[in-house]
Amino acid sequence: MKRALQADEICVITPTKGRPVQLNQMLKTLAAQTTPPGQVIIADGGRDVEDLVRGFTNCLNVMWLPCPEPGQIVQRNHAMEFLAPQIWAVAYIDDDIQFSPEAFAEIRAHWNAQECAPAGISFNLTNMPEQIPSLFRRFFAMNSRPFGRVWRSGYNAPISGLDRSIRCQWLLGGATLWRRDILETYENPVGPVPWAICEDLIFSYPIGKTQPLLACAEARALHVDDVPPQSYERARARTRTAVLWRAFFVDQNADLSKLGFLWMLFGQVLGRSIGLWRRTPEARGQWMGTLQGFAHCLSCSLLGHRVVP
Repeated sequence: MKRALQADEICVITPTKGRPVQLNQMLKTLAAQTTPPGQVIIADGGRDVEDLVRGFTNCLNVMWLPCPEPGQIVQRNHAMEFLAPQIWAVAYIDDDIQFSPEAFAEIRAHWNAQECAPAGISFNLTNMPEQIPSLFRRFFAMNSRPFGRVWRSGYNAPISGLDRSIRCQWLLGGATLWRRDILETYENPVGPVPWAICEDLIFSYPIGKTQPLLACAEARALHVDDVPPQSYERARARTRTAVLWRAFFVDQNADLSKLGFLWMLFGQVLGRSIGLWRRTPEARGQWMGTLQGFAHCLSCSLLGHRVVP
């Protein structure tokens, strides 16, 4: 007989650091669930939200966990050591996610509707900017359809704004419910880094080759990352870092194409060049970061070196 996932068998793990406003809103929407999770762990890398978290202990089974060092992967791994014995599924949730009241009931229903327990199911972020399909995207191997697809270039089509539930080749890093044994079996190859861009793709894509990965359209949530625009230098550095981590992802999977990845990057440089003089410092920084990342990856490819993020 197939086992059904119960609400008290779900634990939410949220890594956070210095973002009390976002965390407070996330916890409010967790407390408002029609079927709240059985355990909530706030893995605090900044050690500054203890009082905030304790304010929710009357409506959630929530614990504040001070972490020895910051970094979302390190914080998540630390929190895994504190799971209650009955926990069967773990939701990795970023502190800037806000849920509809039925989100956890819907994702649990979708989980239980499957013939066998999935490896993981992502929530449906309904407010993300739409990536409209185009001939340009298709030509440069970064088409945004079908949802949830990973192209040989290493480009991952989005799994947000869904109008129906789908099977995916990758899952979101900060809005996904995972089977506990999957998280305990598969190690995240991204180390203790301050900004783990692409870590969700790097972690989930290999799992999806042998295990079912899903996205539930009815489990609706919002990504409310109300941060100010980045400076030119910060945008340049972060974009270059993102390029190098995606290069690492392509290098880790033999079924993906390094040549296709470089072709995609060339297309991104071209696309970001259009109207560049009219754009914000952040957009110009993103263009330069893409260009620098492309030049670095091309150089490594010609010299036969691996890209090290």
